[in-house]
Amino acid sequence: VIVIYARDIRERLRLEREILDVNKELKEKNKNITDSITYASRIQNAVFGNPEQLNAMFNDAFVFFKPHSIVSGDFYWFYQKNQYNLIIAADCTGHGVPGAFMTLMAHNFLEEIMNENVIMPDNILMELDRKVSKNLNRANNRPINDGMDMAILCIDKNTQKAYYAGANNPLCIVRNKTLEIVKASKHAVGGLTKAKIFDIHTFDLIKNDVLYIYSDGFQDQFGGKYNRKIMSKNFRNLLLEISEIEMHEQKRILEDTLNQWKGNNHQTDDILVIGVRI
Repeated sequence: VIVIYARDIRERLRLEREILDVNKELKEKNKNITDSITYASRIQNAVFGNPEQLNAMFNDAFVFFKPHSIVSGDFYWFYQKNQYNLIIAADCTGHGVPGAFMTLMAHNFLEEIMNENVIMPDNILMELDRKVSKNLNRANNRPINDGMDMAILCIDKNTQKAYYAGANNPLCIVRNKTLEIVKASKHAVGGLTKAKIFDIHTFDLIKNDVLYIYSDGFQDQFGGKYNRKIMSKNFRNLLLEISEIEMHEQKRILEDTLNQWKGNNHQTDDILVIGVRI
């Protein structure tokens, strides 16, 4: 009995050592993966550029950007050419590493499109859609249906006209304490759908107009008393409520509201909201 008991103890000690060794190995691998993704986020942020660049284009603006993971599937993009200011808010398929790969591809294609002298939002969406679909589906035996939702806003500083086109993501305009929704076309950029048309919307701007473009991350956040989504209507009501406040303060309110609603829940998705006052 003593011999059998001693063997049991030795076996148990051996198994415990093996478990400790496996746990140590897993921790090391997890640290290496996390370190790699963290470094990738530095590359992604360098590609995105400083969100404060928007304030160089407009006197009063903000970017509220809160990735779900270390890297993001949402991205912002700003560009100035002649009298035109271009602003993009985009939401790529997925979040984390898969979404991040899509953001880098989209950024590269957008730079190509600018070099091709395409400036109107609907034409940008058409050309980006063509490039994304073509490059994701080179292997015909394994078609990829991934893509991105996007809102593109182009402002002509000389004429004070705005041009907007969207792929599932709308534009909100607040004017004289009223919020108007400019609907997007019901297509994503990329994917397998053929024969897409992205509608262009043109309108005159007046002083103190406030324009918002965004991904669906904020409105899809779970939380509150009944653990439900914020929902688009409540999100738009919040934008209207805070629209007369200075833009940097609006950003703070959005973040505080999100955190209060979220509570102890995990963040549901990447979050991106861009606001500009004319």
